[in-house]
Amino acid sequence: MSEVTKIATRVSYGNALVELAKEHDDVYVLDADLAAATQTAIFKKEFPERHIDCGIAECNMIGIAAGLAATGKVPFASSFAMFAAGRAFEQVRNSVGYPKLNVKIGATHAGISVGEDGATHQCCEDLALMRTIPGMVVMNTSGLVGKRQKVRVRGTSTLLGNQEPVWVVDGIIQEDPLPFKTRELDALGNISQDNFDMVKDFVGNAISWLNPNDIEDITVLKDASATVMYGVKAANGVILIKTKQGQAGRMSVNYSGDISITPRLTYEKMNLMNSKERVDVSREIYERGLTSDNRPLESIGYEGALGRYLAKEISYDEFNDEVKKLESTNTDWFKLLFRNSVSMNHSLSISGGTDKISYYGSVNATINRGTSIGNESTSYSAAIGINAKFGEKVNLGLRINGSTSETDGYYQVDPYNYASTTSRVIPCFENGEKFFYKDKSGYLYNILHEISMTGNTNTNRSMGVSASFRWDILTGLQFESTFGLNTSNIVGESYADEQSHYITEIRKYEFGTQRPADNLYQRSPLPHGGELNTTEDRNFNYTWRNTLSYNYVLAEKHRFSLMVGQECRSNKYDGVASTIYGYFPGRGKSVSLPPTIIKNQNGEDQRNDLLDKYTTVVTDRKSNYIGYFASFTYGFDERYILTASFRSDASNRFGQDTRNRFLPVWSIGGRWNVHYEPWMQNQQVISDLNFRVSYGWQGNVAENYGPDLIARIGSGTETIDQNRTGEYMMFIKSLPYGNLRWEKTKTINLGTDFGLFQNKITWTIEYYNKKTEDMIVEKEVPYAYGVTSMPINGGSMTNQGIEVSVGFTPVRTNNFTWSMSINSSKNFNEVKSTVNENENWRAAASGSLNKAGYAVSSFWAFDFSGLNPKTGSAEFNIPSVEENPAGQTDATTFMKYMGTLEPDFTGGVSMSFRYKSLSLSSSFNLQIGGKKFLYEVFDESIVTSTPSAYVNLPKELTKRWRKPGDEAFTDIPALSSTEASYYKLPNGASEYAPRLYNYSDVRVVNASFLRCNALSLNYTLPEKWVKKMYLKNLSFSASVSNPFIISPKKIVSKEFKGMDPEVATGSQPISRTYSFGINVSL
Repeated sequence: MSEVTKIATRVSYGNALVELAKEHDDVYVLDADLAAATQTAIFKKEFPERHIDCGIAECNMIGIAAGLAATGKVPFASSFAMFAAGRAFEQVRNSVGYPKLNVKIGATHAGISVGEDGATHQCCEDLALMRTIPGMVVMNTSGLVGKRQKVRVRGTSTLLGNQEPVWVVDGIIQEDPLPFKTRELDALGNISQDNFDMVKDFVGNAISWLNPNDIEDITVLKDASATVMYGVKAANGVILIKTKQGQAGRMSVNYSGDISITPRLTYEKMNLMNSKERVDVSREIYERGLTSDNRPLESIGYEGALGRYLAKEISYDEFNDEVKKLESTNTDWFKLLFRNSVSMNHSLSISGGTDKISYYGSVNATINRGTSIGNESTSYSAAIGINAKFGEKVNLGLRINGSTSETDGYYQVDPYNYASTTSRVIPCFENGEKFFYKDKSGYLYNILHEISMTGNTNTNRSMGVSASFRWDILTGLQFESTFGLNTSNIVGESYADEQSHYITEIRKYEFGTQRPADNLYQRSPLPHGGELNTTEDRNFNYTWRNTLSYNYVLAEKHRFSLMVGQECRSNKYDGVASTIYGYFPGRGKSVSLPPTIIKNQNGEDQRNDLLDKYTTVVTDRKSNYIGYFASFTYGFDERYILTASFRSDASNRFGQDTRNRFLPVWSIGGRWNVHYEPWMQNQQVISDLNFRVSYGWQGNVAENYGPDLIARIGSGTETIDQNRTGEYMMFIKSLPYGNLRWEKTKTINLGTDFGLFQNKITWTIEYYNKKTEDMIVEKEVPYAYGVTSMPINGGSMTNQGIEVSVGFTPVRTNNFTWSMSINSSKNFNEVKSTVNENENWRAAASGSLNKAGYAVSSFWAFDFSGLNPKTGSAEFNIPSVEENPAGQTDATTFMKYMGTLEPDFTGGVSMSFRYKSLSLSSSFNLQIGGKKFLYEVFDESIVTSTPSAYVNLPKELTKRWRKPGDEAFTDIPALSSTEASYYKLPNGASEYAPRLYNYSDVRVVNASFLRCNALSLNYTLPEKWVKKMYLKNLSFSASVSNPFIISPKKIVSKEFKGMDPEVATGSQPISRTYSFGINVSL
């Protein structure tokens, strides 16, 4: 048997190009100063007249290749994948992808899967770290495993609709597994949350089913010319994801796995009091004679010891000994409730095939254990794809994917909040047993017991099928059809056992202390069992998209491209959510209904009002869309390019006005490639220069609203009219609005690309202006209509900003490369029209009030004027109702405008270094301009009372006012008590000074920060070592996420006292994670 010789893939590539060129005169090869690295030098030696070296100018290379393809040539453009997919992505997208030109891009050294010749540029982070893309902001709202993140592309374009961008995977629009729910404000202006929201918070977004290792490329579309082709909802931006496909050749097997370690949270940077500091607060309370709100001395801590001393149960010396012991207790709640988590990810993929049929398959398993004990997520996914070629003109593709995941969270328990607010003087265990104490409700509580008696679990199963058909009818004429079908099923439940503190508060007595004949038992609304909340949401959607495209080149100068298409899409949500009582999770999950009749305080029978809390909510929502679109491109000598796109959609979510059924969206654009001008050819400084402009209309549909009248049957005592008709009672849920139409956004985009010194330095600058009209808002109506508000198209909003990205490659050789990129953006958002909102001070302070002339998430604070020199109480500049009559209905007129919660300016920096088989990469994120309130110094429980012995306090209170004169060097008020001062607001309400201090301008900080997102190190074993192991390649990686935050003065706020700035207002901070990975190819 002859010996099999293994050679590097790039060498095979160079040899194959030579063989192709011998048979086809139209084959041309281009490279960007990397002929030796990509082995196109082999082709150059044989066919120098058909080889073009473009220098360090990947963008130009792709543009030239597109021009060659437009003239009927078959160009092969070769470079490293990092540059082909990174620097030249816009040219690939606009000049090759959209017109569907026959350009072959031979990108070598991609990702961490390499050939026999060694290392790669390790560019995985360029595909995955979307936050480094200009105009995109990813905000972490919590550090809990499974929590949803918010993604915004160029600001917010809708108030009451879904603000997330459109996710498109392999041409198929992905729908969120849960129907979007409009935020609702309660009477105080706070965003309300029901029991079911606590379950759904742990459900992923529209692409949670996708295995990250299956992603080949990610592209973000932002301007109108790019997004108009995706119709409704595209005004929020479009994120295109292309998955990996099978490649011809023998079967390749790849395994990648990693393990991640996240240290638990500690008190080190939490800015909380230790036991000694907390005891000092209690000592001051009783030395100064401060009074509480009718609260007796607690039986624990300093108060407990003091009570025993005053009752003469212990001596003064014994009292001092106990206090000294308490000062050193320092219960570590974070150690008890958190852990060093270990998470794992395993992925296995196969790929192979022939020139007629290829395949790709993968399986993935991910186990995430959160740092909070009991918070974890497990997910499994699998996908298989087949591509077949029939003859020279027909191509078929089929992909099937499925996933299942399960997430465990919490119900009625927040470990982070408890650890950060509970006094460290309190023990968790006493004599080896759990220590229970009476909280403010008067019932016994232990956090570990409460976690064990409650639960929150959801399971998400999804499956998708996509198929594609491409037919090259004639030269330049192509028909393509894509069909996708997805279904998902989410089942969630949250519960509380009868032994939990939460149920004890409903039951009205401690578990096991009453018998059926006892008075409290007969008066209890829930004498047995607990609570169960269940949700089930089913989603079924499909998309069918057909396009016919034609490309023609006239006289080798004029390029024409035309595409027409049709798309139909349907999205159906069905679901049910219910709450029941009498649930026994530990006794066979049985249910025993609570009594319908209970006793009142006088021993008389009365109806059990708990029955009114039984709820069943049914979801039945269907959205159908049909759209027609077309695009046209004309290019003259690749110097001047004009584009035009048109789309028209109809939907059942619109009203019955026929004028709005097919309201069109459109865009026009132009591009001038200055560097192709003849007068730019004889200079060596400017290697790339172009200008582009686009203008168009985009659309958005708020699927959570509809044009029809919806009525519902009442619940509880309002189900049947018992006193009059005996019939079911009907209530209005939403009023009809027959003219309901989609929200429209006008967008103008100006941009330029610039390259110097053969593109060693490049930058892109873009300006955009988005104006949304016909925005859906809530209009107040008289309650005589059955509701207090209804949705109408009555609002408008503008977003404008600038985006800048700079690329720099100081060094690039075969063995060493140093490259870096910098990008930044600044977005200005403003609500232009009056939006009816609850304009009380809480809504204004929370950022949930939408006010004309101000950006979304704008917030206001009370104007702090200083401390009272006699009492140490906070004082404010608040006008009287006579001085400010408008304050009766608008709190913003007597508060101080502070800015917005979301950042105005974002930026990212990425750097990578490669030396032979070793590479190092890093990424940073900068946010400037947003502001936040620090956590509340005075918790609601101590606004009008002294702190309870059970409550921990911020370390800032160690700098509090204690005596006259302290106001000269501190702005922290004195401890509050029942004698706390209060203010009469212009709206007639009275508010206490400690509460206003929490929402005053002195508590507002600059939320800017510079965070290092990740540092990663990768090493690929040399070829000679790998061959001895009978492998294709073997590489190792190590990385750390969120390693540090840089806080230089005047650039990044230092006022967060060491806490994580993204979640400094009370949520769990983002932890640092260490990861180690391995990648093996057979």
